[in-house]
Amino acid sequence: GDVLPELIVLVGRVPVVPYAAPGSPALGDLVEPLVPGHVALLLAHHGAVSWGPDLRTAQLRMESVEHAARVLLTARSLGRVTPLTPEQVRALPKLGGTTIDG
Repeated sequence: GDVLPELIVLVGRVPVVPYAAPGSPALGDLVEPLVPGHVALLLAHHGAVSWGPDLRTAQLRMESVEHAARVLLTARSLGRVTPLTPEQVRALPKLGGTTIDG
């Protein structure tokens, strides 16, 4: 869900791709339709992947996803995580076109 404003602004929504064997056409078929409109994915039983117009942007996006995962893991272990409302998400600033609405 939409929990961390920083992740939403810098990376956008990060969908989870169902499992398929590494390097298989099936995995490609699952990933391909998600590439437009996203800049990072979580591949079930594989891990995260991000991309961008250059290596630095892709790296910053991956660091954002990894940081968010650590924060959410800690928060969930301490109790309930409350997502932002749709209104709160819509009110987030758009930073230089880096946000991805999904």
